[in-house]
Amino acid sequence: MSAEAAWTLVREPATFLHVAWPLLGARGALPERWEQGCIVQLRLLGLGVLPLWRHQIAIVDLDDERRTLATEETAVVLRRWRHRISVAPEGAAECRYVDEIELDAGALTPVAALLVRGFFRWRQRRWRALA
Repeated sequence: MSAEAAWTLVREPATFLHVAWPLLGARGALPERWEQGCIVQLRLLGLGVLPLWRHQIAIVDLDDERRTLATEETAVVLRRWRHRISVAPEGAAECRYVDEIELDAGALTPVAALLVRGFFRWRQRRWRALA
């Protein structure tokens, strides 16, 4: 898909829920569009139904011109979770979508990193299906 189309989807919280489904669901109020400074409190749901933990997402940088979005997120076991999404054009109808994660879960970081890697592989499959 075009970079513009992908970026439009990145800006929509509904896309966040779509690419995480069915591994993760969420309960809580989401804005219509992500905006810089937005802070959202969610209850994450394993397999869409099992209550997991409370998760906060803060949009700390959002640049429509560069098509980048950065979050700082917190949850019970996470000391630090920084997520950066970037979308770059690669022709008129193609783009490069990149997720970058900085994760610190203390002593649990190696285990968390394995789980996160698997989760983001799933997200990438869901993104490709959208495209």
